[in-house]
Amino acid sequence: VKKIPRVLQYFLVIAASSTVVGFFLAPLVLHIFGTMPLAGLLNNIWAVPYFDFVVIPLSLFYLLSFVFHLPLTPWIVTVWDHSLDIFVKILTCVESFPSFTLTLPTPHLSQVLIFYAFVFLFFLTRQKRHLIFLSLGFLVSTGIITYQNFLGFDLRITQIDVGQGDAI
Repeated sequence: VKKIPRVLQYFLVIAASSTVVGFFLAPLVLHIFGTMPLAGLLNNIWAVPYFDFVVIPLSLFYLLSFVFHLPLTPWIVTVWDHSLDIFVKILTCVESFPSFTLTLPTPHLSQVLIFYAFVFLFFLTRQKRHLIFLSLGFLVSTGIITYQNFLGFDLRITQIDVGQGDAI
């Protein structure tokens, strides 16, 4: 078995971490915004190394040059500013693709809480009966919410004064 190069390992860890965090935040993002921007996963894969290897070192060089009054300070600030301009241009380009936003049904807050309780108990408990109860709770809440959406609780009553009587 060949050993994976260290740089590739670094990018694989970033990609895996970004995917896992995106998966765990998806229900909350869907609940709040109603859509899931997939560009964020892609942006994290390149943005984290960019900040690690370009922006943060330039920021530290600037701080040191500013503290010690080095003549390189204006040059470092210029390079740092251009590096952030490049970052924003790439970010804007990736975000402009319309296919990178996933629109799914908005989960109810109870479903989001049940999901996080399920994940929490999945990793912390050995008793699977808790997971069964949470799974049943998720299914019941999904059924109730679907039933409410199907019925459409948008009842409106209009009262009109027609002179001699009322029309409701």
